[in-house]
Amino acid sequence: MARGKCIDETNPLITIKLSKSGQSNSEIANLLDLFQYSVRNIVRKFKTTDGQRKNWTPQQWHAVQWSDESPFEVCVGDSRNRVIRKKQEAFHLDRLKETAKFPASVMVWGSMSAKGIGKLHFIIGTVDTNKYLQILEESLVPLMEKYLISGQDFIFHQEGAACHTSKQSLKWLDDYSILLLKWVSSSPDLSSIETLWHGMKKMLRKHPARTIPKLKQKLQEIWGLFTSKFCQDLINTMPQRISAVIKNITQ
Repeated sequence: MARGKCIDETNPLITIKLSKSGQSNSEIANLLDLFQYSVRNIVRKFKTTDGQRKNWTPQQWHAVQWSDESPFEVCVGDSRNRVIRKKQEAFHLDRLKETAKFPASVMVWGSMSAKGIGKLHFIIGTVDTNKYLQILEESLVPLMEKYLISGQDFIFHQEGAACHTSKQSLKWLDDYSILLLKWVSSSPDLSSIETLWHGMKKMLRKHPARTIPKLKQKLQEIWGLFTSKFCQDLINTMPQRISAVIKNITQ
């Protein structure tokens, strides 16, 4: 076979995996029959350092696929309304507002990047490792392959939930040579997908869903309203948000 064959869609994944195992660029090039500069470019794209992230440009943040879960509740009554009554009318039925101590809810998983939104998943019951990996197989792998085939960087962001950081989940991510974005825990101001969750909950308060089926329908409709331009504009604010958080911490 001639030296320096073209990079196909599987080469980036294999190249990164071999590099992480300790193989040199020349060894990888010989093993995969690639040009050495091709291997070097692939490996270089996937090497990032924590100290550099505060200086990342919006274009560098475009490589990140943000993901997270969020609960959404069926609306019982409207929390925005106030009940005005006289002191002696405290327990009059027409002066009471219906609430629910433990309203029905659904858990969703979603992802987004500067390219737009990914698929919204509804999760039945507790989110465990098996359910999480099933979601990643269905949604993350196709997204990652599109990035790599087009020669773009791909970095994955996930929160620190137990199902995300379990040995099985981390092994799965390592097997696919997925580069994880190291992240500060409990930092919603910096997580771009948190802005989407906040927007969805705000819209739900204006148009409440009274049943689980209606809630799922509305969530899908609202999720679809986030355009690629909206997502890209949001990601482009990352440098300013990081600067603001650092400034707030150091004050």
